Amino acid sequence: MFFRLLKEGFIFAFNSVIVNKLRTFLSLFGITIGIFSIISVFTVLDWMQKSIHDSISSLGDNVIYASKWPWGLNTNLNWWDIIKYPAVSSSDYQAVLNKSTKTAAASFTVTQPEQIKFKKNLASDVNVWAVTADFDNIRSFEIANGRYFSPEEVASGKNVAVVGAVLAERLFDKADPLGKLITIAGKRSSVIGVFKKEGKGGIGDNGMDEEK
Repeated sequence: MFFRLLKEGFIFAFNSVIVNKLRTFLSLFGITIGIFSIISVFTVLDWMQKSIHDSISSLGDNVIYASKWPWGLNTNLNWWDIIKYPAVSSSDYQAVLNKSTKTAAASFTVTQPEQIKFKKNLASDVNVWAVTADFDNIRSFEIANGRYFSPEEVASGKNVAVVGAVLAERLFDKADPLGKLITIAGKRSSVIGVFKKEGKGGIGDNGMDEEK
């Protein structure tokens, strides 16, 4: 009796599938779309989590950044109050060097968008970083070609530059950037290095790829 009922149930189900082909197709199609959507959502979330983690890790997990402007959009501060705050100055940097007993490294940085030229090639709105010593001990990056600034070059303010990988491609195409003279805000600097390409981060930045 049990096997007969099982056989009849199977035949009934099979006949229903054959007779209602469209309904069966739509049901299977809906299930497939649902499974694919769930997998896609979890894949995107995993990618975002990894990208954000990698981006934050590049900034350093034991680094404190002091800035006039907040980094995030989710803040209870009003911009008209923030604009009244004094900018972080070189004297603040010196105070950290002189008074902090726990700081392993400290660096003062100024960032300004500028145009950079090499012969007829022009790159606009490039973030130009002016940094003091120890920046390489605070911000994680790799040099793909050439070298980083020496302490003597930083102390003397010598016009030398390390450029991002994308910026190097835009300015020099396939030519070797090392030793080339680029013009930044009307002043010439010699390229001594190229950052290793990092790609886009999870928090909307391009790393050091288009920086100088």
